[in-house]
Amino acid sequence: MINWFFNRLAGMKTVLYTLYYRNVFKHFGKGSIVMGKLRLYGETTNISIGNYCRLHDGVMLNAYMANIKIGDKVVLSPDVKLITPSLTKNKKYEDRTHIGKDIIIEDECWLATNTTVIGGVIMAKGTILATGSVLTKNTGMFEIWAGCPAKKIGDLN
Repeated sequence: MINWFFNRLAGMKTVLYTLYYRNVFKHFGKGSIVMGKLRLYGETTNISIGNYCRLHDGVMLNAYMANIKIGDKVVLSPDVKLITPSLTKNKKYEDRTHIGKDIIIEDECWLATNTTVIGGVIMAKGTILATGSVLTKNTGMFEIWAGCPAKKIGDLN
C-alpha cells in the first residue's frame, strides 16, 4: 500500500513539473515530460523542446546569448548540461568577452547521466553520448560518443 502511494506521488510530481515548464520555454512539444527540477540560465525563450522528449531531474540548460534546440524523442538523463556561452580567446583578461553559440540536439538522441554539451555543437540524429562525457564536436548520425573530450567509439546498427 505504501509503495502504491509513493508511486502515485512521484507521478503527480512529474505532471506538475511538466505543466510548469510547458509555459517557460519558447516551444515545448506534445508528449514531452519533465521528471524533476531543471536548472535554467539565460533566456528560457531561447530553448525549444521537441515532441516526446524526456528531461530528468537536475538537467541544466544554459541558453545565455544563444539558442538550444532539442528535437523529437530526445532523452536528457539526470544532470545533463547544455552550455551555450563561452569566452573569446584573448590573452588579456580585459579583452575577453562572452559569446554564445547554439546547441542543436537532433531527433532520437540520448544523453546519458552527467554529460555536457558545449555551445556550437550539433548532435546528429540518433547519437548516444555516454555517461560523464563532454561533447565539443559535431557528431554523425547514429554514432556512439564517449570520453572527455568525447570521441566517436562506435556506430549503432
